[in-house]
Amino acid sequence: MSEVADIEILNRFRSGIESIVLGEKSESETMAGLHDFLKAHKYQPQPGQEGTLNDLRTIDRMRLVLRTNVEDARSHGQWARQQFALSAFPAWRYHRCCACETPLDWPSRWNAARSATTPDGATAATGEDDMIALVNHPLWTHSEFNDMGSPWTPFAVGSGMMTTPKSRNAAMVLGLLPDTGDDSPRAVRLRAMLIPRQRGLPNPSTAEIRSSILAQCGVSARWEGDILVKLGD
Repeated sequence: MSEVADIEILNRFRSGIESIVLGEKSESETMAGLHDFLKAHKYQPQPGQEGTLNDLRTIDRMRLVLRTNVEDARSHGQWARQQFALSAFPAWRYHRCCACETPLDWPSRWNAARSATTPDGATAATGEDDMIALVNHPLWTHSEFNDMGSPWTPFAVGSGMMTTPKSRNAAMVLGLLPDTGDDSPRAVRLRAMLIPRQRGLPNPSTAEIRSSILAQCGVSARWEGDILVKLGD
């Protein structure tokens, strides 16, 4: 929702995303409702952006917002569940699940993040089929690899990529796990990655959203109702 400073619009999109995640509405039903809301709200994009991806009324922008955030919520659930199953499924494989308009060079991003963190617990990538790492490996959240910050997909908007669990046996064959009785620094680092983590899905309040927008706008401004007004306008 970049550059959107209307709290009512942000909250309405958030409610729509929650409805899809909870199975209360389909994507198409949610989009129809958002279209009617934006029309009644008299939403207008910035001049010159009508009909582009910056126009919230367009199908492409609505679909991008909804699918990115729905994936975020569902992937968080997958990540949280796997934290309780690390002994059986300690690793993830990152791979393509669908085509996208502008594919990123994920193997290069992967190898850069692996080098910037640690090669222990992660394979070196030569293509999109061999990116495998322990679920709690630091490369997942490193900025060289991850544009979004969370340790679950999506790691970039519209990536067309997904994660699937890899078993303990598969991780052992790949050399991602420490041997029994190994107390080397490498083994200590690997065992630390096998400790379950907890991390909630961000659910900011309206007040937090307002504060965040003000902090990012880069100009003097204030809220008047649900509209952000630049001082001096």
